Formats: sequence, C-alpha cells, structure tokens
Amino acid sequence: MKLATLTRTKDPFLDLPDEIIHHILSYLPMKVAAQTAVLSRRWKHIWYSYPVFDFCQNYLFDLHLDGYMGPALDEYITPKYWGTVEKLAIILDQKLMRFSEYKIGIKKFKLFMALVDQEFHSYIDNWMEVVSKKHVKELDLSIMVGGRCCYVLPKTIFAAKSLTVLKICGYNLALKDPFMESAVDLHSLQILSLEKVYVDEKTTQNLISSCPFVEDLYLSFSGDTLQSLNVYGLVKLVNLTVKMCTNGYLSMKLSGCQGLQRVSLDHVALDCVFDDANFPQIESISLTDSIFSKGFRISSHQLKTLKIVECYEELNIFAPNLISVHHRYDSSVRPIYLPFLNENCKLKVQMDTVGDSISTSWYIGLKEYLQRQKETETLEASFYSEKVEFDREEAEKGDCLWPPRSLKCLEVDVLVPSDSYAAMMNGFFWCCRPQVLSCKTFSGDFVEFLFKMLTDREDEGCCTSSDTKCWRHSLKDFVIFVNESTEKKGASLLGYFPKSITILSWRIGAFSLNMATPLRRLNDVVLLNRVT
Repeated sequence: MKLATLTRTKDPFLDLPDEIIHHILSYLPMKVAAQTAVLSRRWKHIWYSYPVFDFCQNYLFDLHLDGYMGPALDEYITPKYWGTVEKLAIILDQKLMRFSEYKIGIKKFKLFMALVDQEFHSYIDNWMEVVSKKHVKELDLSIMVGGRCCYVLPKTIFAAKSLTVLKICGYNLALKDPFMESAVDLHSLQILSLEKVYVDEKTTQNLISSCPFVEDLYLSFSGDTLQSLNVYGLVKLVNLTVKMCTNGYLSMKLSGCQGLQRVSLDHVALDCVFDDANFPQIESISLTDSIFSKGFRISSHQLKTLKIVECYEELNIFAPNLISVHHRYDSSVRPIYLPFLNENCKLKVQMDTVGDSISTSWYIGLKEYLQRQKETETLEASFYSEKVEFDREEAEKGDCLWPPRSLKCLEVDVLVPSDSYAAMMNGFFWCCRPQVLSCKTFSGDFVEFLFKMLTDREDEGCCTSSDTKCWRHSLKDFVIFVNESTEKKGASLLGYFPKSITILSWRIGAFSLNMATPLRRLNDVVLLNRVT
C-alpha cells in the first residue's frame, strides 16, 4: 500500500516554472543534469530547453587531457580519444538541435575538447554559428589542436552582439582579423580573456576597441606575432592582466582607464606612470619581469597591495596607504631595498635559489637585507641547489654582528641533498628567529632531521670557539605538525610534497615569544612531539 502511494506521488518539481528548475540544474554537473531527461517527458523538455551548455571532454569520458599539454598532446592521442570526439559531437549536435526549437537564448556555452584531426574543425564552426544566432551571453572555449595544423576560430564568434563574457584558451589556436569584412559590435562585453591564442597586433587592437565597456581584460600571448599593445579609453575597465609568454618584452601603452583598480603585468615594457591623476582608483599592482620607459614610478594614495617579481630597476614609489608588499627575486641578484614602506605595511620576501651551491656569503647578504628591510614579516625561500654550506665563524668575522631578526613566518621549499640540511637550517637560524617554520620537501627524512636537530640542541660544546651564542641557546620550545592530507592530484608530474609546520618559541632578552594561536586554522595535522 505504501509503495503504491509513493509511485502515485506527484513530482513536486513539476509545479515549478522552467526558469526555476533551470536554476536548480545549474548547481549540478552537466553529466548529472543530462540524466534527468530520462525521468519523464517534462524532465526531457526541461533538459533540452536548459540554456546552459557545459561540455568537457575530460569529464564526460573520464579522460586526462591537460589544457597546458602543448606539443605533448599528440602523445596522448589514441583511438579512444578519436571515439570520444565523435561521441561528444553527437551529444552536442543533438542538444543544440533540440534547443533550437525553443525561442530562448543560450545563457552560457562552455566547451573543453581536443581536436585530433582537421576533419573535426567543422564541428566547432557549425556550433559557433548556432550559438551566435541564439544570442549567447557567455562563451568559454578551451580547445587543443593536435598535429602541426592550426585551427582558426570562426568569425561568427564576433557576430554575437549579446556576448557579455568571451573566454578563449587553447593550443594551436589562431584568431584572424574579422573586422575587414564586417563591423564587429561587442558593446555588451564585460569580460574578455584570450590565453595562448595566436593573434597579431592589428586584430588585438581592433578587438579591444570593439568592446569599449569591458570591465575585466585578460591577455596572455605566446609567439612573436605581437610586438606592441595600446590599451586606452576603456572607461569601465577594473581588472587588467597582460602576460607575454616569451623571453622578450611586449611594448605597452596604458591610458584613459581611470576606473582601473587592479593590474598585473608580466614581461611588459610599460610606457606610463601609475599616479593619482591617471589612475585615481588603483588598489593593486603586480609586476613580473617588467621594465619601464619612464622609470619605475608609482605615486598613489589608493594603492593597497604591490607585488614585484624579478624587477630590478630603481624604484621611485610614494604609496602611504600600502598594507601589503610581496617582493620576489632570483637570489643570484641582490634584492631591492624598499624604503617607501610604512610601519603598518606587511612585507613578504620570496627568494628563488637555483644554482650549484649556496655559501656563507649568501646568508651574510640575507641577514644584511633583513636588518635593513625591517618591515619583513614573511620570508619564503625555494632551495634548488646541489650543496649548501654555512660557517658561523666565517660569517661573524666581518661586520655582520646584528642580532637575528624576528619573523612571523619562514617558508622553505627543501630540494637539497640530505647532507646539506644542517647547513641550510643553521644559516637560516643565524639570520632570523621565525615564529612559524613551514617546510615542503620531496623527502620525508627532512622532518625527522628537523625534529632531531631541534631536540638535540643541548650541545654544551656548540659555541666554545665563538663569543656569541648560536640559536640553540635561544630556542625555548617547539612543536612540529605534519600535514598528511597534501593534495596528491597530478603527483606523477609534480611530485608529492609532505608539509611540516613548526611553531617555535624563542628566548629574547627577558621575554619569550609563543605563537600557538596560528594553529587554529590548520586542518588534518598530526602532533609529533613537544619539548619543554
């Protein structure tokens, strides 16, 4: 009786308008949403009238294609991949054909797939023609093209005047100038993103000028087809990212964008000055290996965050309201001193140490920098060296007799031989007294070494030949935590990094520092030991 009652119970969703059910489906993966079509005729209607297309070849067929594979893509092409392209085409053709029967527009069309042969190029051409006629609002394409051929994106993409979001990313993708044959009107476009697309200077300029009200602009170029870029007159532009993925620099002018709040530039030769007059709302600037034709000058009362990566020009910066600065540099070059920081600004310094060896002189330079740049809160070092050497007696022969700096956090990526562990850590503890020590390493034996090093610090003969005491006499207490829940996805390519967090308590004069509170946000940690 109960079973019969249940089978006759009316589906509560059927009383809801289509728009409400479509909104509910938007929270489900596309594969799950598609399965609702078998429930009833009404659900089939709901599915085929659903204005969101999100088709990912990886997800639908359990593949492992990577959008950043590049030339390695051809190695992964097997008969299995050929079959999935054909199946994806059938599924998408059917969905588009049935959707065309409804007098509604496409809200979002997102596609991730690999084209393994030129014969499949026509599929995307046809799909783009349909979606442009159906007044698509958001278009997100991630397409990888195998072989030596290049797929030229169809001009029908730019015939969709209803577009508010346009994102194109892939490998062996090209964008040719569609502006010669007909006018392009993208006045509704708010977000434009081009990543790893072959495009020339004229096409890029015409495309940017066709969307004068864009708010978010992301441009990442590869190859040598683009030498210069002029971003101007975008009155609503808020976020700008420009990356040149080559060894050269992209010559760039930036003007007439007074609403700009966040800018990120990578390998750019910039012809502008960030000041209150030209960029009155600028809040965040990120500069990576970039140069400036008018000198590195920033004068802004609104600037809150600044990131400088491998930029070694002399700085001329006035930013009294800065709250955060991230300075990253190659350790073969001395870091830039930042005299403009105010007392409330938090500074993170990141060093990439790549070379045959790290010597005592490197640590002397680091200690000098930390003493001069007193705003440093976090120090991050990536050690990729065959050998690390540190001699405390040699280090203290010169004028470098300042006391170690107190830091909130020292983060170290440990990629050195095990026989260099002691020298590496002794050098760091000679330079600074971190309250939190965060270490990532390929080898699990580093955690064991660190535990033993901190435990066996009561060595009475460690400082007999020196007038000053080493870090062992200042360390009051420590706790080591090991995070075993590190993400293992992609471990075959990137390796598995176990991470340890060490909380250190130091004796400094008549008082000590005890930083146990940062542990409140740590998850999945295992307590190893505590020494008192």
